[in-house]
Amino acid sequence: MELWLRFGALHIEDSSVDGSEEHKIRDQWLIASRGCFNGCVPDGIDEAVSTDIGRKIVTDAIYSLLAELKKAPDKLDRNVLNLMGCGEWIADFETYRLIELSEAILDLIDGKVGSGPEDTSFMLGCR
Repeated sequence: MELWLRFGALHIEDSSVDGSEEHKIRDQWLIASRGCFNGCVPDGIDEAVSTDIGRKIVTDAIYSLLAELKKAPDKLDRNVLNLMGCGEWIADFETYRLIELSEAILDLIDGKVGSGPEDTSFMLGCR
């Protein structure tokens, strides 16, 4: 999740207005992607998508990220990931996991997911 948030933050359209909604969401995602949270990453997605503008910012960023992930190699090199400032990577990371997470978050935003955290019939990134 932290790696996804780091990449997602980089796909938020820039705004020249200080304190803009884009800046608030990007700052939250950058903080949450530092690699120091255990078990609960404060992504702020629920709050961000609670307004029309926030929802557009988040979904536009996810679609932009998804387009790039689909063109990316099957595995992202750990040495490059270590340059991102979001934890220490000791192995390459499979791109499909980030694609699945992107699609799942879009489904959550669109209300297509009806199960809760107690349902373990599908675990993201484990297909």
